[in-house]
Amino acid sequence: MNFSKKQIVLILIGLSYMVFSCKSAKKPLPKEKPQPSRTEAGKIITKLSCENDPSQSFALYLPKDYYIQKKWPVLYCFDAHARGALPVKRYSPLAEKYGYLLIGSNAIKNGQSGREQQRLINLLFRDTATRFHLNPLRKYVLGFSGGARTAVLTAMQHADIKGVIGCAAGFPSNRQPLQRRFDYMGMVGRSDFNYWEMIQLNRALDKTPLRHVLLLFEGKHGWPEPEVMDKGFLWLEFNAMRDGQVLRESESVDNFADRERKKIEEWKKKRLWDEAGREERLAIAFLEGLSDVSGFEQDLNTLLHSPAYLRAVKRDNELQQAEFTSRQTFQSAFSAKSLSWWKGQVKRLHSHTADFQSNRMHRRLLAFLSLYCYLSGEQALKKHQLKAAGCYLDVYKLVDASNADRYYLSAWLDILRGERERAVESLLQSFKLGIDEQQKIWQIPQLRPLLSDARLRVYLRN
Repeated sequence: MNFSKKQIVLILIGLSYMVFSCKSAKKPLPKEKPQPSRTEAGKIITKLSCENDPSQSFALYLPKDYYIQKKWPVLYCFDAHARGALPVKRYSPLAEKYGYLLIGSNAIKNGQSGREQQRLINLLFRDTATRFHLNPLRKYVLGFSGGARTAVLTAMQHADIKGVIGCAAGFPSNRQPLQRRFDYMGMVGRSDFNYWEMIQLNRALDKTPLRHVLLLFEGKHGWPEPEVMDKGFLWLEFNAMRDGQVLRESESVDNFADRERKKIEEWKKKRLWDEAGREERLAIAFLEGLSDVSGFEQDLNTLLHSPAYLRAVKRDNELQQAEFTSRQTFQSAFSAKSLSWWKGQVKRLHSHTADFQSNRMHRRLLAFLSLYCYLSGEQALKKHQLKAAGCYLDVYKLVDASNADRYYLSAWLDILRGERERAVESLLQSFKLGIDEQQKIWQIPQLRPLLSDARLRVYLRN
C-alpha cells in the first residue's frame, strides 16, 4: 500500500500521541489535594460526608482566611450524643479568633464499643487529613462528658495528638496507663455531678509529668460557654508558644497575667481562699516558661500555709464526703423509701440556704439523681420491670420534671402498660422539649409504631 507524504506525516503524529498516552497512563500526574469551595470558608457546615464512607459525617468550620497556603491547627470535637454541629456552632467564633479548623463528629457517641469508636475516629482523621491543610504538629481533641473520655482515649492511642480539652468528665474507666504524653486541660462546672471526679483527677495528674490544668466555672453538666472555652484555646496557644511552634505573643501573655492577678484578688476579697489557690495554680500552669511566675509561686506558698486556706480545704473535704454519703443514701432509698420521703428530700435539695457551697452541692446531687433515674429507669424498662421503672420515673419527675428523656422513658412505660394515647402524649412532649437522640426511640419495638401518628411525624428528623 502506497502512502502519500502527507499521510505518512499524519500516521507518525498519531503513533507519537499513542506512545505518549501509554507512558502517561503508567505514571499519572500526582493528584492535587482537594480544596474546599470558597463558600465553605467562614461558614458553619453541619454535615459533610466522609469520602470513603458517605454514611459517616462531620460538622466543619474553616476560618475565613483558610486559603492562605499554610498548615492549620485543628481541633476535633466529640459530643456524647454525636451532635457534631453543637460545639462547632458554639465555638466557631473562637476558631476564627485563634485560627483553627473546627471539626465535630456526627458519628462518635456514647454506647459504642471501643473498636467501633476507633474505626470511626481513624476514618475521620484520614478523611480530613486528605481534604484540608492540617498542621501535623498541632492536632487537638475536645470532648464533652462521654466524649471527653473518648478524647483522652484517642490521645492515648494516637501519638500525633498534641493536646486534649476534656469537659465534664475525666479519663476512661479502664485506667489505661499513660504511655504517650499530651497536654491536658480539664473543665467542669461547679454544679456538675462530675465535679469531684475532675478535682480528684487533677490531684492525681499533679503526680505525673503530664502538662495539665483544671478550669472551674459556674455551670452544670454541659458544653461550657464560649467565654469559658476561650481559655481552652488560649491553653493550646500558650503550649504551642512554649514548644516553639508559634512565636511568643507578649501582649497576649501579659494581658493574661494581669487578668489572673485581678481574679486572684477578687477571690481573696470574697475570702474564698480555696478558689484563690486554684486560680494561682492555673496562672502558674499557663504562664510557666512564658513569663516570670515567681510572684504567683510565692503568693501560693504563703496561701497554702495560712490558717484560712487550711480551714477552706477542710470544709471542701467535708463537703465531698457529705456528697458521697448522700449519693449512697439515695441509691439505696429507691427500694426502701416512700414517695413522700423522696418529696421531702427533693424539696430540701431545691431550697436555697445562706451557704453557697451547700447550694452547689445540692445542685450536683439533683443532677446526679436525674442521671441515676434515667439510667436505672431505662434498665428496668429493658427488663420489663414495670414497678421498679415506675418508681425511678416518679422520682425523676420530682428531680427533673422538664427533662425530655424523662418523657421518652414515660412513653415507654405507658406503652408497656397498654396506655397508647398517654404514650403518644409523652413522646410529643419529649419532642417539644428537644430530645437529643430520636434514634433511640426507633430502637424500641413498642414505641416505633407510635411514630406514624400525625402529631409526632412533624417532629421527626431524617
